[in-house]
Amino acid sequence: MQDFKAARRPLSMMSAALLLPAMLMVPTLSAHAGGPSEPKIVGGEKAAPGEFPWQVALLDAEIEDNAKAQTCGGSLIAPNWVLTAAHCVYDGKKAVPASSVDVLGGTNSLKKGGTRVAVDAIIIHPRWGKKKGSEEDDIALLRLAEPLKDGVKVVPLVTRAQEVELTAAGKLATVSGWGDTEIEGEQAPTDLRKVQVPIITNRVCNGKDAYDGAIKPKMLCAGLAAGGKDSCQGDSGGPMVVSNGKKRFALAGVVSWGEGCADPNKYGVYTRVSRYATWIEKVMAKPEKPGKPEKPEKPGKPGKPGKPE
Repeated sequence: MQDFKAARRPLSMMSAALLLPAMLMVPTLSAHAGGPSEPKIVGGEKAAPGEFPWQVALLDAEIEDNAKAQTCGGSLIAPNWVLTAAHCVYDGKKAVPASSVDVLGGTNSLKKGGTRVAVDAIIIHPRWGKKKGSEEDDIALLRLAEPLKDGVKVVPLVTRAQEVELTAAGKLATVSGWGDTEIEGEQAPTDLRKVQVPIITNRVCNGKDAYDGAIKPKMLCAGLAAGGKDSCQGDSGGPMVVSNGKKRFALAGVVSWGEGCADPNKYGVYTRVSRYATWIEKVMAKPEKPGKPEKPEKPGKPGKPGKPE
């Protein structure tokens, strides 16, 4: 397997019309970075029903079969808002059309249950894609056409004030997603899976044997130096959660990128959610754009006043 810097892309095979005319044939829903397709959760286990009620799947809206349509993961952070990775909904220049993406929530299975809803707006972080070769600011919000209600639960965000405590080195984080359990697997399981990985410092993640300076402050790394457990392609956009000490979870990261999957010293790299809390709040607080007002009719030319009698 090659070592490469790559966004953790979807594995779902989309229709030929939606594929980029590139050698790797990567779906347009994540056209940012290069690299061959890889499996998703590696070294994990099946999630219990309802264990991660905030987990959603991003689907190709043109494909009816949820299992075949699944492209990325996401987290429900409000009844009608999903947080995901920018590279999941980016065509290389701008956000993909909202009409091309559906969201499935309220189920661990891509074969049965859950609610599938349309997306009516995609907001990618304004700095994403501005620096060539950089994976910084890999975060996006999806506004749903209708709220998800059945079998779902909103996950709170790790705030900047909680960052030091909840994302300290050594703290166990849990990543969830749908996908293959082996590096060379070809078929993606339809049941949600999870893996626990320890958070490491950015200094360790930036070591010469790891990413050698590519890790920025708004990124978060987790994994084992020996490898074996990791998120991977297809898990993109999905949640990395940590315990907040009250038998509850908070969203600490968004699956973003990495070299290979579960390789020694090649940790999983996540977007550090706490650094984007203010941006997220501002986007969600904006009212929906009103429709364009109708143009008023042009008044007719006033007639000449009559001569006074």
